Parts: sequence; structure tokens; C-alpha cells
Amino acid sequence: MFERRFLKHTVPRVEATVNTVHVWTIAALSAHRYWKISRPMVSRIKDTAVNAHYVLLGVFLTAALYRLPIFLLELKIRWTPIASIAKRFAATEVMSPYRLVYHSILDPLLNDIVPFIWMSLFSLMTLFEILRHRYHLYNRLDLLYSKVAEDTKHCPKRRLRSTELSRQRQELQATISIVSIILFYLIFHTLRLYIIARKWQLLMNEQCPTRVDYLHSYIARLLSIGSTTVNAFVFIAFTKRLRRYFQSLIRMTSRTLSNSSEPPLLLKSL
Repeated sequence: MFERRFLKHTVPRVEATVNTVHVWTIAALSAHRYWKISRPMVSRIKDTAVNAHYVLLGVFLTAALYRLPIFLLELKIRWTPIASIAKRFAATEVMSPYRLVYHSILDPLLNDIVPFIWMSLFSLMTLFEILRHRYHLYNRLDLLYSKVAEDTKHCPKRRLRSTELSRQRQELQATISIVSIILFYLIFHTLRLYIIARKWQLLMNEQCPTRVDYLHSYIARLLSIGSTTVNAFVFIAFTKRLRRYFQSLIRMTSRTLSNSSEPPLLLKSL
């Protein structure tokens, strides 16, 4: 009863807010990764936990302010016959200027198209920076190899080779992560982009959506929820943090199993 009275119309709007925070967080992380790779010296100094918290807080507050109209203008508190949260008919069921501007123009642009272009642009720029740094690094290593071969023995050369292999591994991990982010975003959000094109087509032809369109919208909403988990996992999947997390998880699990495997105390006979 409580869900029908207060959560039926509130939860979809909270879900839309979370989805907006997610897509713009992914876009911000793409820009952050490009900044770290293109400006390594500056990022080492300014890339602190406090600044990261400020950026994430700014993304959250901006998304919350952007989604505020769907709570204030589309919902109302009804006190009779019982207290509940209901939809405003004029703001949700009638094609008003508010619905045309906010839901048909601003929402597709700011929630789907612009974040995807932002993420793809910075990801491609990051790949370009990786390739450019790799080209310059190989030129520097060739000069170092020639100097080492003339002056020293094989130990420094092995050290340089290990440094080169470590950097190649990091570049490969970053490349796989960037390509995976774009591919997963396309997999989970292609249907959403199709729905936007379909909505604009219906508006231009002055037609109403069909039952299949509502089904596509529901499936796209489920895929967006799955994307919030998959994209976050891909961002940390190729770093040492995930390895340390699994190691700590294995230690905690083994400790719990070892404690639970102790023989139970025998009941004392009364």
C-alpha cells in the first residue's frame, strides 16, 4: 500500500536521476583519464582525492538540479481521501510546451547524445595520446639502448626493457578499457538512441506511440540500469584496485569459512 501511494510515481523519476548521474560520471571519468595521460606532471600534483570528491559532488548536484522539474512540476501531494503522491495531469499527459522542450528536446540531448559524444571524443583523444607517447617513448628508448650498449653491460639494458614492458602493459590495459567502455555503451544504449529517433519521428508526423514503442522504452530502461554496473566495472577492471579488492575479498571469505568450520559446542545435558 505504501509503495502504491508514495513510490509508484517517485521511483521512475529517481531512476532517471540516477541514470543522468551515471552517464555524466562516465563522461567526466573519460575527460579525467585524458587529462591524466596528456598532462602527467600536472595531474600528479592536482589529482587529489579532495578534488575528485568535488568533481563528483558537482556532477551529482548538477544532475539533481536538472532533474528537479520532474519532481516539482510533474508530481503533487494529494491529501484526500488519503495522503499520496500523484501525477499532475497537465504536466504528464498533455503535450504542453514544458513536455515538448524538456522531455523531447533537452532530455534526449543532455541525457543521451551529448554524454555519448563527450565520452567518445575524450576516449579517442586518449587513444591518440597513448599512441603519440608510445612513438616518442620508442625513439627515446632507441637512443638509450645505443648509449647503454656502448658504455655498460646488460643489467641496465634489462632494466630499461622491464620499464618498457611495464609501460606497454599499462597502455594495453588503458586501450582495452577505453574500447570496452565505448562498445558497452553502444550495446546498452543503442536502443535508447533508436527510441529518441522514433520519438522525434512521431512528433514530426503528429502520431501517438504504439504498444511496441512502450515495450522498447521499458527494455531500454532495464539496459540503462545494467549499464550503470557494467561501465563502472570496466573502469576499474584493468587496474590494481580490482586485484587488491579480490584479494581482500578472498582473505575475508577464507577467514569467515575458517571461523565457521570450527566444531560446534556440545549441548550440556540437563
